[in-house]
Parts: sequence; structure tokens; C-alpha cells
Amino acid sequence: MRMHTALHLLCIAVTGDVTGGQIGAERSRLDFNCQMGRRTPRRHRRAENRLVAAALPIGRPWITDEEMAARPGPGAHHVG
Repeated sequence: MRMHTALHLLCIAVTGDVTGGQIGAERSRLDFNCQMGRRTPRRHRRAENRLVAAALPIGRPWITDEEMAARPGPGAHHVG
């Protein structure tokens, strides 16, 4: 769950569409369709670390099968 949450934070820190990725217990990655411009991996890490330091609440909302069916496509399991 830590890796899963970290990847969500990375999605906030990086501007661009996610085009792929892998999640594992020790190591994970996401592929983005974006132009780095002035954003470097170090800046992405700093942005993600600021989100972690904010200690925002993390929840696990539950949706019904009907709600899931109404969300077709990639990422359909993500709520919010």
C-alpha cells in the first residue's frame, strides 16, 4: 500500500499522462507522457516529499459493483 500511495503522489507531482508502470513491494515505477522542461527528477522528488510532509489523510473509500461498472477504462478502480 505504501508503493501504491507513493505512485498516487507521484502522479500529482508530475504533469503528464501515465502511459504505463509497475508496482512492487520494494520498487515501483510509472511511465509518463510529458515533456520535462524545467522539471527534473530531483524537483519531482521534492514536490512528492512536500506532499508526504503535509501528512494528508489517506482513506480507502469503497464503491459498489454498479459504481465500478459506471467507470470503464484504465484507472477505473481509483476513486476521486
